[in-house]
Amino acid sequence: MPASAEKGILSGLTFMLIGASLLGLQCFWSVRAGIWLSFSVVDALQMLGPDPMSNGAAAFGAWLDSPQSWIRLHMLLDWISLPVVFLTFGLMAVSSSKV
Repeated sequence: MPASAEKGILSGLTFMLIGASLLGLQCFWSVRAGIWLSFSVVDALQMLGPDPMSNGAAAFGAWLDSPQSWIRLHMLLDWISLPVVFLTFGLMAVSSSKV
């Protein structure tokens, strides 16, 4: 197996593990507390925070908190589940690796 294929499979499995872990954490909290805690792409971007050294960081952070434009994009990113994103990218990386 070529080294590039091994890297693709390893990175894909890592992404899938992160996605499955986030989903498992959501299920655990749901069973324990009776509340489904959602992780969206917007939540992840807010946790990471914009880079203070980059241009437009303050504007991007303000857009994440309260969008005044590109509202449908914000709604879409807030609707997309972060575990699904990780699982999808992981599956794509594993399936695109040539064995």
